[in-house]
Amino acid sequence: MQVVGIVPIVAPQEIADGENYKEKVKFLCNKSVASINIKMEFNDYCNADSIKRIELTKEMILIAVKRIITKVDFDYDRFKEDLISLQ
Repeated sequence: MQVVGIVPIVAPQEIADGENYKEKVKFLCNKSVASINIKMEFNDYCNADSIKRIELTKEMILIAVKRIITKVDFDYDRFKEDLISLQ
């Protein structure tokens, strides 16, 4: 795995439930690239302060990456440590 692209979907529920905003995982280029569309709770994100938004984003990234670890060679634990260490 060389590239992981994560596309957050942050929209009110009535919009996020639409056909164009489904969560999905796609592998490209012989599984060297993963594209992950994932929803984030709109109200939680919009009502959060900047510190909480960063925390929510980190959680969303970890959830997204967990969706690919059984299908490709990816060191999730190392990635998680690196992400959590970011301020």
